Amino acid sequence: MKKLIFFLLFAVSANAQTLWEVNVKSFENEIGQTDTVKYISGRVAYGYISSTANSGIELNINFHKPNGSVFRSRVFTQGSYTQNLTDAGMPLQQAQGQAEYVWTTTIPALLGTNYTAKRTAIVALLSLYGYTLKE
Repeated sequence: MKKLIFFLLFAVSANAQTLWEVNVKSFENEIGQTDTVKYISGRVAYGYISSTANSGIELNINFHKPNGSVFRSRVFTQGSYTQNLTDAGMPLQQAQGQAEYVWTTTIPALLGTNYTAKRTAIVALLSLYGYTLKE
């Protein structure tokens, strides 16, 4: 099976990253302080495109404070997406099917050049974590 290894960065440094503004979300952290998310950014950390439906793409999602600094990051993979769905109560087989669909339709849109498709993909993925883009 041929695999094409690629590394795509949305930015070279945190200051150059594209920050997607979300509707502000505040929550109490584990030490009783309030954290606020105002921006989210992401980059492809690792990936390969295979001849099967299951290409391996790993995303790093960064959550930013109102001043733009990163205070939390998450690794987002097809496996973690499936786990999030099952944790939310979806049956495993259904979650695996949905994850495969997302990884063959939504995730590739993030890597494309079509802004509308990219924005639609970002909106869909953010909703998993309870975020919405600011209009």
